[in-house]
Amino acid sequence: MGCTAKTPAPPPQTTIPVRTTPVQEQQVHTTIYTSGKTISRQKIQLSFKVDGLIKHIAVREGDVVRAQDTLAILDQTEIRAHHAQAQIAYQKAHQDYQKAHTLHQDNVITQTQLLGSQVTLEAARSARDIATYNLTHSVILAPTNGRILQKLGEAKEMVRAGMPLFTFASQTHIAILQAGLTDRNILLLALGDSATVTFDAHPNIKIPATVEKIAATATPQTGLYDIELAFITPHTLLPGMIGHANIHTQHRQNRWVIPIESLMDADSDRGFVYVLIDNIVYRRAVTLDKLQNNMVLIKEGLTLGEQVVTDGASYLRDQSRVTVTE
Repeated sequence: MGCTAKTPAPPPQTTIPVRTTPVQEQQVHTTIYTSGKTISRQKIQLSFKVDGLIKHIAVREGDVVRAQDTLAILDQTEIRAHHAQAQIAYQKAHQDYQKAHTLHQDNVITQTQLLGSQVTLEAARSARDIATYNLTHSVILAPTNGRILQKLGEAKEMVRAGMPLFTFASQTHIAILQAGLTDRNILLLALGDSATVTFDAHPNIKIPATVEKIAATATPQTGLYDIELAFITPHTLLPGMIGHANIHTQHRQNRWVIPIESLMDADSDRGFVYVLIDNIVYRRAVTLDKLQNNMVLIKEGLTLGEQVVTDGASYLRDQSRVTVTE
């Protein structure tokens, strides 16, 4: 009767010693991340002054040219004929005026007749100057050192006066970065905000820049608001290079701050922390903003004043029982 075994008492549950710290609040400047491409500060549409048939195009898209290089020329047969005709008309009007002036001095013709001859001479001079101007502008010359971004025509094509034939980017003007922002981010931006720009072509260089232009309306094709960043220091950048910008705005927002030791299994903008509630820790996912010194700025996942584990987190699992030590 006395041989029945007694059930042993369960061993006391072990607790893990940890240290914790409260979640704090901090105001930080909002940083906007965007990408864009470089464009020349000065882009020019080059065209002929007169209608005509393109005789020759001397450049291709992407070519680098120097100031006064010949880019294209019209067939000048008709243009030179008009110029010669205007020159002959001017010479005849000049001779007629000289003859009229002599006759007026001899009192053969009246003052009114002399003035009529002078008006004819001035009209012929103007027609000659217009023909000379048109002949000069039947050739497109590079206005400065630069690059041909687009070629919009070919030889043997007819072009109208003023129709763009080239899009030209001047190399005498510093390139800028053009990017697009959403309506949510554009409200946080102000002229003069600083930025840091990096390029895949120059991976080890961070170029300082400032916000120089903010579009008032969105681009219909993309729905984004165009901005332009001006580089503070000059660099060798070609039009069309892709740049990545971190824009440091003056807008402030609240962020929760925890020590970096509290963060577990961080990957990109996601991570985990252990939150203490009644001597039990719970594994919780958080959304990260950025690192600042030895602190982590948290976007989402915590509330102000919650206790997060700093020391001893590597020994914990979800719902582990702990003892808080000083």
